[in-house]
Amino acid sequence: MTKSLNNRLILETYKTDGSIKSEVKNGFAFAQQKSAVVGLRVLIDASIQEGLYNRTIPVGSKVYLLEEALHTQPWAKKILTSQAVSEPFIIVNVSDVQFVREKE
Repeated sequence: MTKSLNNRLILETYKTDGSIKSEVKNGFAFAQQKSAVVGLRVLIDASIQEGLYNRTIPVGSKVYLLEEALHTQPWAKKILTSQAVSEPFIIVNVSDVQFVREKE
């Protein structure tokens, strides 16, 4: 069994066409990426430390991140490959996660 450690998540890559989408609020245009949250699939079980407790985020769960971070953070652009993972992936610290929807 393969598991990620140290509060890091192995996630599918973020797929975008690179364009900036706008959203109009109260007559003003804003970059939609500033207010959107995007879900990425967990590719390897993740062992997460929460205070005194450990929990596992299982493969197939969705982890939601600010879309703005996926456009600006260096870790989001660093696409990796490994024999242990079936597809290209990114490594994300749990501190960058907004919320999780565990696989049901």
